[in-house]
Order: sequence, then structure tokens, then C-alpha cells
Amino acid sequence: MPVVVANFDTIAGFNRSNSMNKKIRSPGRRAVIRHFNEKELYVQFPDGTARIAWPDIRGISAGRTHDAGDWMLLVLIFDVNINGHEKLFLVAENEPIWPSLTQALPAILPGVAEFETWANRALAASSPVSIYDI
Repeated sequence: MPVVVANFDTIAGFNRSNSMNKKIRSPGRRAVIRHFNEKELYVQFPDGTARIAWPDIRGISAGRTHDAGDWMLLVLIFDVNINGHEKLFLVAENEPIWPSLTQALPAILPGVAEFETWANRALAASSPVSIYDI
């Protein structure tokens, strides 16, 4: 299920004045990671598909949001550089790619902790926590 890229109001503790938020162009844009390998992510955006090399990921934060009901979901917020343009997109724990992506991140990106470590931090925090920055 695609996640709305610009719907940061539902993420616990997300500050709309945050500089990352200013990179979002239009509400309602969706992005979905279709698959990934040790070299890149394949992301479907509304305006096409992008292959994003892991070195083009500028940062990843983890936070929590509500789903359509009262359940809390973990989300990863990716800050990426695509052809010189900064984009943000979310991956939620209810998406099919979540288990394999969260398991692979520590092996692919140096400095990313194991899932249990950053997930516990994100669940306990009142705002998103950084799990990767370059």
C-alpha cells in the first residue's frame, strides 16, 4: 500500500517547520519502493520510476504514525537525492517491502543499527529519530 509522502502531520512529533519538510513539493504525492538490491532502490513515484543508489540517500529517520484506525505504525522517512533534486518518501511497516528492507539496512548502510535498536528508540520518542545521516 503506497504511503502519502507529504502527510507528515500524522507522524508523532513531526514539526512542520522542519527543514526536511520544505523539500516536499505537493501534498498527496506517493512513492513506493518496488524492490532493492545491494546497490540501489527502485522507487515508483507518480511521475515515473527512479533507481536510487544507496549513496544518494542523504538520511533516514524513523517515526510512528496512525494508520486508518487507532493503530500506531512505524515509518521510515527517506531523504534522497535524485538527479540533484531532494525528495522525501515514507515506508510504513504495513508495506510488503518493510521486513526485507529493515533487515537489510544495517548490512547495506554503514552505521544503521539493527531493527530492534532503532525501532525501540522511535517508539519511545515523541518525534522522529535519525537512524542514518551522511
